[in-house]
Amino acid sequence: MDRLFIFLVDRLAAAIVALPTWEIIRASGLVAFILLSLAVSAGLLAALPVFAGPPKAVLALVHRTAGWLALAFGLGHALFLIVDPFVAFPWFSLFLPSFASGRDVAYGLGILALYGLAALLLTSDLAARLGAARFRRLHRLAYPVYVLSLLHGLLAGTDAHTPWVSALYGASAGIVGLLFLIALSRRGAEVRGRPPERATERKATHAGAPR
Repeated sequence: MDRLFIFLVDRLAAAIVALPTWEIIRASGLVAFILLSLAVSAGLLAALPVFAGPPKAVLALVHRTAGWLALAFGLGHALFLIVDPFVAFPWFSLFLPSFASGRDVAYGLGILALYGLAALLLTSDLAARLGAARFRRLHRLAYPVYVLSLLHGLLAGTDAHTPWVSALYGASAGIVGLLFLIALSRRGAEVRGRPPERATERKATHAGAPR
């Protein structure tokens, strides 16, 4: 049984090494970033009042589905980095990322983004238990996750300086940045239009006090 297990592991390792791992690493990383960009953009669009009813439901579905797919491709991207025979990426770096050098920093940013995305998706099912306000605060982690992913692609991506990948990163950052500013301005308008909580509480207290 032990010999059979060793034989199967050897055959599996040989099959993996025979794969075009470097191409898979590059493609899976870019696909993961595109899906993450789509997830963040759909989430920001779904929060706009102009989208209601079926369009909002479609955007919410795209937001969730693209997020899970981004995590799957991101995990595949990291796992193929480990098995690639030409990339010196030790497996324990997935759990203890190093920031000792510029290259390590670039990889570490991607690992942190992967952990952040996993935390976001896994806690999405706990929205009812967390409460709406706490869930919204936690969900803001999507913004630093996106920024970390973008920085990882720019610093570690082999294709980052090719024209079409540079255009992809620029378009994604522009769209997400614009939607984020719109969301921020809406939030500021809501806060300015809301009466101060203490003043509201005082009015309610005085109104209910015996005279």
